Amino acid sequence: MRLPDAPPLTRSEFEERLAEARVGTVTVCDWGADQELWDAVFAVAGAAPNPPAALIDAARAAFAGMTARVAAYAAREAEIIRRG
Repeated sequence: MRLPDAPPLTRSEFEERLAEARVGTVTVCDWGADQELWDAVFAVAGAAPNPPAALIDAARAAFAGMTARVAAYAAREAEIIRRG
């Protein structure tokens, strides 16, 4: 699993990026997304100006998945540190 290099997106930051993608633009910067999330958001942008709900749902699912992966990774790291 490759995690984002930047701190992960917050929900509001993700929704801003998704709103941009829905009209066909994506701010390209290091915004804390993993490859799955990038792919999903760019799929939405590629289908603008009227992306199907399935692509928007997929982007939201990719965000949820990334958030879960980052949380699981952080928990594992904390456990390793705790054990010393």
